Amino acid sequence: MNEAKTYAGIGHAKARKLVRSGAWRAYPSGREIRVIKRSIDEWMEESARTASH
Repeated sequence: MNEAKTYAGIGHAKARKLVRSGAWRAYPSGREIRVIKRSIDEWMEESARTASH
């Protein structure tokens, strides 16, 4: 999840909230949580659309 946070430019708490709410699709891999990049891109596009209105 660290790379996902850096890529999206957000903090740890916000990233965990997005994973828990289902906005980011993710799966556990050992002790890590792997976030699917496409879901981050979709979230970023949606955030940009809602911010512009």
